[in-house]
Amino acid sequence: MIKDPDNPSLYFLQWTGMTVSGKPLAGVSISQYQSTPTIIDSGTVISRIPVNIYEPLRDAFVKAMSTRYPKAPSYSILDTCYYTKPRKTAMTNGRKKEGTMKILIGVPEVSMIFQGGAELKLRPQNVLIELENGVSCLAYAANYATNGLAIIGNTQQKTFRILYDVTNSKIGFAAGGCE
Repeated sequence: MIKDPDNPSLYFLQWTGMTVSGKPLAGVSISQYQSTPTIIDSGTVISRIPVNIYEPLRDAFVKAMSTRYPKAPSYSILDTCYYTKPRKTAMTNGRKKEGTMKILIGVPEVSMIFQGGAELKLRPQNVLIELENGVSCLAYAANYATNGLAIIGNTQQKTFRILYDVTNSKIGFAAGGCE
């Protein structure tokens, strides 16, 4: 965690990398990540990242998704959308579960990497946000200010336990948070 005396209520992180399907984003250097002021904010739904990082993310994601799901029209700030028809299951560990759980197959893993080795390995529900039944969009949007702030929103945070150790200026991520 990085402290900013001008913004003491925000939790800043040192972003060091991002991958799609285990591969670093093409054309994005570590200095581009490191020069991006990055906060984690549970009150922001869609993560915002500078366009010079967003476009390589979007391009890698589109390439990985191209054989799996057909493209859907953009929606507001979300320009990478797909027609998704997830399988539904009502069984969990052999027991009937109330409601259904959506399962998307073939969505590439996206990882965000931070100083100190902390890594958010994002599952489909952390990468895509469902807008309506059958249409899901990449849960990132471009921040068009070249050196603009990056905000890691709550779509990426759900399903993780996030530890804010303010005393020792550390943030940790662990799988197994609320679904």
